[in-house]
Amino acid sequence: MKPQEILPRVWWVGALHPDMRIFDDLFPTANGTSYNSYLLKTAQPTLIDTVKGKFGDQLIANLESQIKLTELKYIVANHAEPDHSGSLGKLLERAPNATVLGSKPVGIFLKELLNRDFPFRAVADGETLDIGGMTLAFVVVPFLHWPDTIFTYAPELKAAFTCDALGAHYCPKGELWADCNQDYRADQKLYYDCLIRLYNEHVRKALDKVKDVPIEAALPSHGPLLRGECLARTIARYQEWSAAPKKGAKKLVGVVYLSSHGNTARMAEAVADGVRSAGAEAELCHWSEKSEEEIVSLYERADALVFGTPTINRDVPPPMWRTMALLSASALPTKRVAGVFGSFGWSGEAAKLVESRLAGIGYKLPLESVRVRFTPTEADLAKCRELGAGLAGNLG
Repeated sequence: MKPQEILPRVWWVGALHPDMRIFDDLFPTANGTSYNSYLLKTAQPTLIDTVKGKFGDQLIANLESQIKLTELKYIVANHAEPDHSGSLGKLLERAPNATVLGSKPVGIFLKELLNRDFPFRAVADGETLDIGGMTLAFVVVPFLHWPDTIFTYAPELKAAFTCDALGAHYCPKGELWADCNQDYRADQKLYYDCLIRLYNEHVRKALDKVKDVPIEAALPSHGPLLRGECLARTIARYQEWSAAPKKGAKKLVGVVYLSSHGNTARMAEAVADGVRSAGAEAELCHWSEKSEEEIVSLYERADALVFGTPTINRDVPPPMWRTMALLSASALPTKRVAGVFGSFGWSGEAAKLVESRLAGIGYKLPLESVRVRFTPTEADLAKCRELGAGLAGNLG
């Protein structure tokens, strides 16, 4: 796609990647993505973000069709990740008079990514810069989705360059604006869940920080550009998706389990009974009967978690590993309490492996795991009830 003037003196000079199907070798992207880079054609020409390294030549060609690269004054790095900065080194070689602007962490990260010195100036939260007929205001919004992230706002245009926030891995079809494309809510939601959801608390803070700022256009780093109803809908979705989990009157313990032959399921029921006997709520979650969205919701709502797993081939069964992997994409509570139980036949390594995983991501394991060989006896089930009651008692 050729450069386009999307707002007065604001030119899209990025790159489209319609055939991408896995982003960062991690996340599925059924509809590709875009790398949005914006040139502000003012008296001091300024670029907002660059593009992924493989598209660096395209970015440079797009820029050279608009300005002489020696005239480029500033390059604003809203975020340092390589899909934003991968072509920065090549661009700086062609634009020797440009100074990179960004948060203090951006400067640190970029230096380690490029492994070279370059002109850099850190900007502070609320700082403004006159770039010759247009003002830029910098808003620090850490953990959307890296600790270095900022928004850049152009008040004269009521336009916000929002980095990864409000974006999507969806390659625009013909036109850049979202209202000229089909509804891509599913792509937007998957993008949010993969990149942003972990930082829901920071999303709420950022939305509150800019709630009184007049924004008529949001220009993210990936996906269609937002205005009008599309912008309003996306902000409303972020408010919905980032909302704090609703808590009941009682403490909640989530009992998440996999049961090949029913033995671990019996133990799960006993753990839940123990939780309830101690005055807390228990929610049973059999992984094969729940969606990933439901499992993540439980992780975020629960005051404690208990994982039940059999041992298969001296390991945790792959479905339980995948279920536990969802912890890394969940906005977990600061205070983390967990327990482990499970049945086994030949050996019994799974419980210890789950314990290690939970401890590694900050969970306190106040009680000894309950491990049962083959079918649990009444004495074994009593230990499971003790585990549930003990965890509930640790919640205060």
